[in-house]
Amino acid sequence: KRSTSEIFIGERSLRSAYMTILSDAKKGDILRYFYPYPNAHENASPFYSRFYKYQKSKGLVERGIVTIDFKNSKHFKEIPKDVKLRYVNFPLPGTMDILMNKLLIVDWKTITGILITSSEIASIFINYFDSIWRIAKR
Repeated sequence: KRSTSEIFIGERSLRSAYMTILSDAKKGDILRYFYPYPNAHENASPFYSRFYKYQKSKGLVERGIVTIDFKNSKHFKEIPKDVKLRYVNFPLPGTMDILMNKLLIVDWKTITGILITSSEIASIFINYFDSIWRIAKR
């Protein structure tokens, strides 16, 4: 299979990017993500809150790595109990979602995403995520 990349601009377009990531997902697949913000983000937080029901309907296991400061945020209290979070006290690389052979990197300031479909690239980021997951605090 060939690797591909696409750019998504705007909230509707980002919704399409997330739909693309989740389209082939099966129950029990692990959605891994980094959320680098210490607090609720004016664009990201409402987006993810609206999108959660669709993610839940797919039966995914959700694992997120956030900064320790996020525990004190308003948004933290809104996170559903079935979303597994772990905490680190160092900067994260950015907002990234990894599922199977797809990696979505999002800039919430400009509401732009880059979706990379590549087994090799996704596996590198899965390994990176899992390494941090093992050392992150519960």
